[in-house]
Amino acid sequence: KENYAFVKSYNVRAAKAEVLPGNYLSGIVAYYDFDDKPTLNRYDEEQRISTNKMTSGTLPGLKEDGARIGSVGHIYEGTIADKTANYMRMPNPLEGQEHLEGITISAWMKRGNGKDLKGTAWGFTGSNPVSSAANQERLFYTLNNYLGFTNLVDTFAVNYPKTANTILPAGEWKLVTIVISHDGITHYINGAKRNATFTSTAGTSMDKFDMQKVMDFISSSRYFCLGAGSPVGSAEADYDDLLIYNRALTAEDVKLLYAME
Repeated sequence: KENYAFVKSYNVRAAKAEVLPGNYLSGIVAYYDFDDKPTLNRYDEEQRISTNKMTSGTLPGLKEDGARIGSVGHIYEGTIADKTANYMRMPNPLEGQEHLEGITISAWMKRGNGKDLKGTAWGFTGSNPVSSAANQERLFYTLNNYLGFTNLVDTFAVNYPKTANTILPAGEWKLVTIVISHDGITHYINGAKRNATFTSTAGTSMDKFDMQKVMDFISSSRYFCLGAGSPVGSAEADYDDLLIYNRALTAEDVKLLYAME
């Protein structure tokens, strides 16, 4: 009696990186691969991740993930209100940068709870990352695809959530790339641009908002965090290959970044 196995064939088209349009390497100021403890910024190994929690929270850390072929960062779900928030904090590699024209934050993310409305994925903060105080400046992104900003005078919300959505489905790895520049804000998932709904103190047109105020806040912020930065708390999620750039990636750059994974 013969043994049989199921076989599926794939057609794969490959191209040398130098013949693909785009440049995803220039402008990197931080890269965290989550492969080792301590987790270092591979572009400045004096910078490293510290793991933190509130009094009733669980300390985040690294875990093995077969899909990512190695270890990844893991944050637990938690809220500031019940003191269960937890986060990974690192020095802001953009702090003190003069004449900042744009930035890009890109990371592979796997959402844990698809019903979480406002749990934080990442954030820039100038002081306490887990403060719910209304008088704290902040820029943050959530796993529900919401980007929020306030400098206590000017405020914007991109895709303000009324319900939980499935743009980032629970349990699936997605490359999430946020580009902020004087031209506005662009959001990509797996290299593809997503539509955005924008509201602010300057109205509903993104080009009416003075993005220099965002650049000024980022360059003055002390920390960049995973799982903290919003006034709500931390989203349950896994993270891998976090990249921070001191420039705005183009659409071709982002496509190449995704293609090279």
